[in-house]
Amino acid sequence: MYRYVEYKHTFYRPMHPRPTVIIGTICPGERINFMPASWNMPVSEDPPTIAVAIDRNTYTYTCLEYNSEATINMASADQYQLAYDLG
Repeated sequence: MYRYVEYKHTFYRPMHPRPTVIIGTICPGERINFMPASWNMPVSEDPPTIAVAIDRNTYTYTCLEYNSEATINMASADQYQLAYDLG
């Protein structure tokens, strides 16, 4: 039996905290790009797979169209300022 429970706050608040990853890409002109991404999640352990949400209207998305290979980097707690400064 299901029952509706009204949550009167922003819907995603219960999902926090979650780690911010830093996506590294190679862009046109061989320029290096880094983007912090908070919307990420594990998808599979075998094979190891992570999903990351990247808006189509971002430079990072353009870079991924140019070169589909990327790195996913886990920032440590003492690197929070780096992730913040990246965007």
